Amino acid sequence: VDTSSLAHQLPHQGTIALSLNGRPATSFYQVKEQFGQTVTKLAIKTNQGRKHQVRIHCSKGLHAPIILDPRYGGERIMYRAQSDRLKEARAHGRLCLHADTIAVPHL
Repeated sequence: VDTSSLAHQLPHQGTIALSLNGRPATSFYQVKEQFGQTVTKLAIKTNQGRKHQVRIHCSKGLHAPIILDPRYGGERIMYRAQSDRLKEARAHGRLCLHADTIAVPHL
């Protein structure tokens, strides 16, 4: 996520409780790696799996949008990207959001 506009570093872990379209949504995050004061790698676990939940919770709940996410404020860092990987992602219209695991506990 883009943490360049935050006045302080994100706490090492926390909970984001922010309703989406009037429906409750909770996410839990943990800081995995810090890259200066501009970029932070997070692990996020959602409870509900609402549409765009992770993207909105980062942007509006943490005030740290996902890098290269033009819909929820991640374009701030989009054109300052200096690494080859970010330049390639930007060129292909990708944002920096990847699933480590996906599980459906109850069908």
